[in-house]
Amino acid sequence: MRREKAADDAEHMAERYRAILEEKANMLLDDPDLLKKVNPRDLAVTYEIFRSKASSLRGEATAVVEHRKGVSLEDAKKALEAAQKRIQGESIDV
Repeated sequence: MRREKAADDAEHMAERYRAILEEKANMLLDDPDLLKKVNPRDLAVTYEIFRSKASSLRGEATAVVEHRKGVSLEDAKKALEAAQKRIQGESIDV
């Protein structure tokens, strides 16, 4: 019960801050001089947080994990040895 109440409180506060943030964003849009003072990095970070959160809430992937199998050190050694043998076979003694 306490956990549910805490979740409700957090959701309520999130909505309040979302409304405040939207109001602040509108103030920035209405005042070009004020907008000039905002660090673009702050806007980019805020944008990315909201974009990621929206994707998460929609059940979309927020990260992509890619597993790649590369060439092993042993495979690289074998390829080098084969190339060296091929070169030695093609060389002409002068």
